[in-house]
Amino acid sequence: FPCLSTAYALWRATGDAAALRDAVAAGRAHWEQVARALLTSHDEDSAAAQREMDARAGEHGALAL
Repeated sequence: FPCLSTAYALWRATGDAAALRDAVAAGRAHWEQVARALLTSHDEDSAAAQREMDARAGEHGALAL
């Protein structure tokens, strides 16, 4: 979650937490969307959902913000 690390460093350097709050909000929205997509896949076909989860876990680019 590279944007969180960058936002944290900016907050530490400047004391301005705006970027940190934005990164947290983006992370929450991103992971909620990923979780909802996986749950929908599981409801439709649990075996396909497992394959999708395995593929996503192996490709960090699809998960990174």
